[in-house]
Amino acid sequence: MHNPMPHNPLYSLAIDFLQRHQDEHLTPDRDRLITRCAHRLADHGRVSLVEARDVARQAFGELTSRNCSAHINLDLTTSYALFINGPDGTKRCYPLPELLRVIHQAEAGAL
Repeated sequence: MHNPMPHNPLYSLAIDFLQRHQDEHLTPDRDRLITRCAHRLADHGRVSLVEARDVARQAFGELTSRNCSAHINLDLTTSYALFINGPDGTKRCYPLPELLRVIHQAEAGAL
């Protein structure tokens, strides 16, 4: 089941900001785009930069995943095991150490 981020004014502001700026030269630089969005949210939403950055990341994740037919199964996922439902109904489980290894390899390859 798909559970998007609940819509609230701060989240809506983040979605709007990211949609407006996603085609700028910053698009390949996700961290910079999220940082700009977080500063905008902190300024307008009167929240901490930490909270604003989390909302910006959530909005970014939602926007970049809208056309993906797979989704994270929130009912089965725990702090240490991520379950993903595929478009064909299959469920895959990814333990945290495996996820961290893949992320580390991807980051090392991007350098």
